[in-house]
Amino acid sequence: MSNDSAQVRERHKTLYFMDGNVVLLAPRADRSALLFRVHKSVLSSHSQIFADMFEVCSPSGCTSESEGDQLYDGVPLIHLSDNPDHIGSVLEVLYYQSDLPWMPRSPNYPALVTPILDLSRKYGIDRMYAQIVRHLESDWPQTLKDWDKLEKEIEIESTTSNSDVERIDNSFPEPAATIKLARQFDIPGVLPAAFYHLSRISILDDWDKTHADPSICIRNLTKRTVRWGLLSATDFRCLLLGKAEFADFLRGCINMEDLRHTTYSVSHRRNIACNAGEGLWKDILEKCLQSADPLALLKTSIEEDKDRGCNICTNILRAKILAVRAQIWEKLGDLFHLKDE
Repeated sequence: MSNDSAQVRERHKTLYFMDGNVVLLAPRADRSALLFRVHKSVLSSHSQIFADMFEVCSPSGCTSESEGDQLYDGVPLIHLSDNPDHIGSVLEVLYYQSDLPWMPRSPNYPALVTPILDLSRKYGIDRMYAQIVRHLESDWPQTLKDWDKLEKEIEIESTTSNSDVERIDNSFPEPAATIKLARQFDIPGVLPAAFYHLSRISILDDWDKTHADPSICIRNLTKRTVRWGLLSATDFRCLLLGKAEFADFLRGCINMEDLRHTTYSVSHRRNIACNAGEGLWKDILEKCLQSADPLALLKTSIEEDKDRGCNICTNILRAKILAVRAQIWEKLGDLFHLKDE
């Protein structure tokens, strides 16, 4: 930005330190500007890019207030092109670490941190970037055990919230915003769980419509909605591929060989073949193929089918269900073709 005598310049209320040794100018849309007087040492300790910038604009190169608009209030003036509110958010975190925004499991967290992540990447503020990524990853389970734990918490919340969809939605992360953020900033760790959750929800269960009119009936058992408008065409393709791959994977689990065994029959006084487990497993797979949430159905089946068949059947079937659930979780990235994009 060139010097403009008509430009209105406002000092930031809390980030204009009189002992600061550099002023950052960020333009507003109305052609005014916000000024931040900060300390080179603070910014340089977090960002090599800022350190290099300050080196270029050293006091020796700035001789007067009028020469190239290089000084302001007696210290070097640096023009930035970034949104002043976003710059302010980053500086507040650098000066007051406790101000780093974190709203655990909030559906609005991705939108809140997007500009901070963007500037952290632009200016190489690696520690801030990594901390936000850790926050985001903590919202989306990285293991099947953590997924089951989160699902239990959601179940409790759903039971105690009197079917208040908006309340449940606002208590847990929303997948489309997370996927958009993860794609933009290359955060692959959150994608498998986010896509799996996305696959459970009907395209008709739209966040914007439902939150505008809570009387709209929710069609999925999770009582959750999605900001469908945030998904790219590529991510819609991954979603559809994932649903098709899930069906193929489940059909491939039909193998009965490991369910066949013999058990002692008192009436026959000898060991006889027991096929109960085969029928149970086939029934479970049929239900999975009709379900939007195979992981949940398989978990429920462990308890529901424990009294059907002999003890050996029960143990073998339980082991098979646990193995298939683990395989599904490990294969989520492949099923949704996330590594292809």
